[in-house]
Amino acid sequence: MKLTKKLKNKSGFTIIELVVAMAIMGILGGVVASLVTMGTSSYQKVNTDLDYQTQARTAMSFITVQLRQHDEAGLVLMTDGSGVSTDTFDGSGRVYFCDKDPATVPGTPGKYIEIVGDELSYVSFSDKGDSTTYLDAIPIAVVRGLNITKTTANGRETYDITVEYGDGRQMTESIALRHDAA
Repeated sequence: MKLTKKLKNKSGFTIIELVVAMAIMGILGGVVASLVTMGTSSYQKVNTDLDYQTQARTAMSFITVQLRQHDEAGLVLMTDGSGVSTDTFDGSGRVYFCDKDPATVPGTPGKYIEIVGDELSYVSFSDKGDSTTYLDAIPIAVVRGLNITKTTANGRETYDITVEYGDGRQMTESIALRHDAA
């Protein structure tokens, strides 16, 4: 009799209360886990997008500076994939930046940009007439595509630059340079 009375006086949870509490804890745990997963996924996407935009801004800034520095003397030359001079660079070929005109001063060192794969590179060279020595290649940025178009009107040259990056987004800039007669 004493044993039965002791067991009846013990307070505790029933099996149904325990099952309900475990179900509620499982639901709350699932919600917290999905929130953490979504937060991590969003962080990674934002981080990747920021990296793509930084690469595109780096490429755009680099090209803009080179155009402003070298076009004053008219020493920017764009070529297509076969080396023919053109007013449009579409990712094949090169854009040359020279300090002096290599046609009039043989052996003039220069630099050019080109895209190999998805990497925009800046290459230093020295042209000795019958041979070209490549001095250095510096990777600038990772981009999906690059397009530069040059138009000339009324003594003003305009370069329209488009950098494609990431999942197909584009960054564009137009630079107008005016050549004053000396």
